[in-house]
Amino acid sequence: MVDEQRNKELVGWLASRAQPFERVISLITFLSIGKFIVQVMCLWVLTGILNTMLTEADHDRSALLWLCLFFSLQLAAQVQIDRAKSSLFERVGISFSDQLSDVLRSRSLAVIRDHSCAAWQLFYMKRLVAIQEYYSNYLPQKRLATIIPFIVLLLVIPISWVVALLLAVSAPLIPLFMWVMGQGAAEAHREHFKVIERLSDIFQDRLRARQLIHVHHALRRQQEVFSQAAMIVRDRTLKVVRLAFLSSSVLDFFATLAMALVAVFVGFSLLGELNFGSWRSGLSLHEGLFSLMIVPIFFNELKTLGRFYHQRAEAIGAADQLCEVLSPNSRVDVYSNVARELNLNNMEIRVPGGDVLVGASHLVLDVGDKVLIKGASGAGKTTLLEALIGIREMYADNPHHLNPSQVAWLTQSADIVAGSVRENLCLNIADYNDRQLLEVIDKVGLTGWLNQQALGLDTPMGDLPPLSGGQRQRLAIARIILFDLPIVFLDEPTAHLGPAQAQRVVRLLKEHVKDKTVLWISHDKNEDELFNKIWFLDGHRLHETHRGALCA
Repeated sequence: MVDEQRNKELVGWLASRAQPFERVISLITFLSIGKFIVQVMCLWVLTGILNTMLTEADHDRSALLWLCLFFSLQLAAQVQIDRAKSSLFERVGISFSDQLSDVLRSRSLAVIRDHSCAAWQLFYMKRLVAIQEYYSNYLPQKRLATIIPFIVLLLVIPISWVVALLLAVSAPLIPLFMWVMGQGAAEAHREHFKVIERLSDIFQDRLRARQLIHVHHALRRQQEVFSQAAMIVRDRTLKVVRLAFLSSSVLDFFATLAMALVAVFVGFSLLGELNFGSWRSGLSLHEGLFSLMIVPIFFNELKTLGRFYHQRAEAIGAADQLCEVLSPNSRVDVYSNVARELNLNNMEIRVPGGDVLVGASHLVLDVGDKVLIKGASGAGKTTLLEALIGIREMYADNPHHLNPSQVAWLTQSADIVAGSVRENLCLNIADYNDRQLLEVIDKVGLTGWLNQQALGLDTPMGDLPPLSGGQRQRLAIARIILFDLPIVFLDEPTAHLGPAQAQRVVRLLKEHVKDKTVLWISHDKNEDELFNKIWFLDGHRLHETHRGALCA
């Protein structure tokens, strides 16, 4: 069943984002109306020339000059319209790409994990393009399809009220059918985006596991999986194409029928068979020819809107997930209270669909607390850390979050950038001298490794840094020690290390965080003596236990 309310919400979201482009959209509309006026004048002159040639067997040279002038003006107007649309297309793409980049910079840890790699590729390669076409094509045409047919009616009424009546009766049928078909088309496009995303996910997953597939001789089975997935994509694509074809066929039918009726009326009026429908005794040849030529313009604007209406449907489908990423950040008001400690009542963290992922009736974090966070994989432990520093939306009776600038975060797999060792330690945020960098390198036990590098602190890491798993973690710990922030998040820092490496990493971290506020995600109960609190995620609820219960 088509979710009409969801469609309305997405259309409203698209409209709310149109303000920066309003000036260019208005310019396109103005140029298009100007082109239409010149086209009407051109048709009037052309039909006058034809009338003179047929009735008087002569032609007016000055009229031919005017005709050439009007054709030139139409061409110039069309060139300007194309340039404006191209500029608008580019501006929309840059604007939305910048917004995505801003979201990724400010909320990368949270927002990236909400969507697959295929979804992010689809955002940039498909969804943004659909949004660009919506603003550069559909919105200007929506205005033109209202203004130009109305002007045509005003021009036709003085000539023939029958022609005006035929146009007025047939015109509403076209937008009505577009609306009916458009509702289903928006849903079809949403499903089409989803199925393409899923196919991309399957492809990327199998690409990563290509060696495993080859070892287990599973190539034929995976070929069958891809064949089935390709059939599903084909069926979804054909559904979208069928809707577009059906809509276009019906629009052409109504337009052709109305133009045929106008042609029949004009023809019989010129033959003298019909003596009604005009304000005088009958139509003149000039008026009849002009009516026949201007009627296609009337329907052309509506048919063009019908063609672009599917771009609207595609944009609605594209906006379905995009708005969740780019929606106005209400957290500016919600998170106005930034603190070094937390006291939250009825706290909830929700996934993009609205379901509660983590909830707690009462959550307290005091300065200096050492908190162990435990729970099953996928319970929302990392999500909780993201919400506590404001990069994921959190709801509470008294919402506030920790100041991100006061938090150091060590993830399960240490992040190593492509720059030098120095850049990996300083992150282009702070400027530490060589003595400070070498001291912290020695503190984490990487002096021997650094001495083996010919360029020392200027050794480039590149895409494949010359570091083992334990060395990567220790380099990341050196970064945390160097910045010396009062709050430390540790997200299973020993998850991928051997026992000996894990023990060294734990000792380093315990020494560094003894005077700090710590939230440590771990499954290892040997670390319990460090903590005075434990937060346990059971299902979607967070339960808090204090030190006495930990020792029991």
